[in-house]
Amino acid sequence: MKTVRRLAVPIGVKGPFGKEGTRLLLFLVVLVAAQTSLAQDRQREERQGDLGTFTDSRDGKTYKTVNIGNQIWMAENLNYDVGKGSYCYDNDSANCSKYGRLYTLEAAKRAVPRGWHLPSRSEFDQLLSYLGGSGRPAYQRLVEGGSSKFNVLFGGTHSNDGYFATLGSQAWFWSSSGESFIGDFFTGEAKQLSVNRFTQDARVYGSLKTYAFSVRCVKD
Repeated sequence: MKTVRRLAVPIGVKGPFGKEGTRLLLFLVVLVAAQTSLAQDRQREERQGDLGTFTDSRDGKTYKTVNIGNQIWMAENLNYDVGKGSYCYDNDSANCSKYGRLYTLEAAKRAVPRGWHLPSRSEFDQLLSYLGGSGRPAYQRLVEGGSSKFNVLFGGTHSNDGYFATLGSQAWFWSSSGESFIGDFFTGEAKQLSVNRFTQDARVYGSLKTYAFSVRCVKD
């Protein structure tokens, strides 16, 4: 009968690699995982600020879009005429071409193209947080030339009494979030992102739904 010789394993050493080999193997596994994570982070960073386009099939207008975090935003103000509740600043069509239209909240809801939506309060909060937080950090990244390429256009507002104001200095963007209650002319309030050139501030406030503000849509 042929004798089978067994490989002697030193006392205290387990497995085919030994203690040092096992440690080396674990180190390599951790190293590969870390390198994979870094590569994924680099890919995400490279996608940030990527510009695309979207063409609204209703009127053929094309808008720039931008990837910020895990959101895709329009990088231009919406300019779709829904009639009642939407305005060109000073009733001048040239302002619509440059700054987009101003909408009451109800008009804004009608203006949103398919495949997009008005951002919620939480989506605006997510945007501000990703860009460094409310106030000046987010402001510096949101304005034209900022790193986010969101490129805020200061389209001003149209108030309840029919006046236009703050073109070139302030921008408000409607959200879908709000609350209805008795008061405020029975309209309730809705949240909006306010960006102020004078104070260099960007944060979420509440406003009357019958004011007319700009719209930036976020992709579904």
